Amino acid sequence: MPSSKQAATARVLIPQVEAELVHMQNTNIHTRNLPSGIRNTCDTCHMGLFFNVWFCATCGWEICGDCYLSEDLATCQLQGRCHVTKANFFPITFFDEEELIDNLSLLKSVSGNMPPPGTLPIPKLVLPLPVDGSRWAPRYHLDDLNDEAFSALLASGEPFVLMGVSDVQSAPSELFGLAADRSHPCIVSHHNGEEWVEEKDSSVEEYFRRWEKPQMWSLQVKDYPTHGHLANNHPALHALYIESAKKMFGLHTSPRGPLNLCSFYPIEAIAPDLGPKMYIAQGDQGQRGTTFIHMDKSGAINLMVYSKSATAGCKTGARWDIWPHSSISALSRAIDDSATEEHWRLALPIIAETTYVNDELVASSVRHGSPPRWIIDQVPGEAVVIPPGCPHQVSNYTNSIKIAWDFVSPTQIDVLQELGQCFRRMNLAERKLIHKDLLHLSEMMWHAWKACK
Repeated sequence: MPSSKQAATARVLIPQVEAELVHMQNTNIHTRNLPSGIRNTCDTCHMGLFFNVWFCATCGWEICGDCYLSEDLATCQLQGRCHVTKANFFPITFFDEEELIDNLSLLKSVSGNMPPPGTLPIPKLVLPLPVDGSRWAPRYHLDDLNDEAFSALLASGEPFVLMGVSDVQSAPSELFGLAADRSHPCIVSHHNGEEWVEEKDSSVEEYFRRWEKPQMWSLQVKDYPTHGHLANNHPALHALYIESAKKMFGLHTSPRGPLNLCSFYPIEAIAPDLGPKMYIAQGDQGQRGTTFIHMDKSGAINLMVYSKSATAGCKTGARWDIWPHSSISALSRAIDDSATEEHWRLALPIIAETTYVNDELVASSVRHGSPPRWIIDQVPGEAVVIPPGCPHQVSNYTNSIKIAWDFVSPTQIDVLQELGQCFRRMNLAERKLIHKDLLHLSEMMWHAWKACK
């Protein structure tokens, strides 16, 4: 029986390969090498280009097949480009026809043999239901799961917590390996109640000098390092990430895990940047939100490696609120009831990342039909696993440090495809780049298929 990875990628690739073979029957088809050193994207919808590509001979405008079939967008009239008819476009392909035919036969031979999903494990810790109708996300100890159970959890599309991932609780200076003779540039930000304010010329060392000092607004460093790789800036932290990713069923979650579809990009290709990134923030004393509501383009893991001890009677760590993917429209309407129905459906109020959803907005979303949210109290050593497309937000109880990274599971391909179409519609609706295509899913799956066939 083929692996879940083979069956999942085959099921999605078959119609795309079949369409590419039809595309290649155009009499004026041009074959060229896939561009190296860049991530090839459609100049109209800004999504990845891999199959069914069209090129303008006049100005170099390059578009996907879907945009080519759309009269107004394919002619670039909305962007004011030089051409006004499809006659300017010619088809291009990056493939050899014989190679595609051979691969299509193999794809069809495995597509109908998807291994059955595993049985969901019983949560390690069952907490009483919150009084507001929310639900606690299930919690599991790492030692009580195996790869099959972990795969079943990923396939469920629900968030969960892994306990016992790390026992490191070093001081920030030790975690980051800070020294007086070196400075690590970073951007320090805070929200002043109206907008995000950034200090672009700061450093990690300077930030931690203010770490323990009370502030009017919670200071934070997010998506760090902004440039470069964590391994080059903080080797000890990177080693902790690698160790933790391997412990958390590295087949799925580590950067070279064979069930992490992102791991199969060839050396010469530009793989998506899926982390790891650091998130460092002071406690959210005013409960205004440490991370505003948003949603990720892929599955994500967030591991807390440090949190300041709390005073008696107070909590340490961070509070998470996570909503099902099906809540997007109702939640968007609660956040911005003046937006259009199309914007609610496309989740633009969530994508904007301008809101921390308080209890009043939660109640409003429920009235508009949102399913109950999941809530999590995360402490050091625990990892939160967030499914793709699930809106979520965070409020730190105390000063905390987290490592986050993304991964692409074969069990989540369907929702990733749906998200890709959603992001494409966002970009087209706003006639500009709203959501960058991080994954280039078709190209990723092709590389994964080629590596494992």
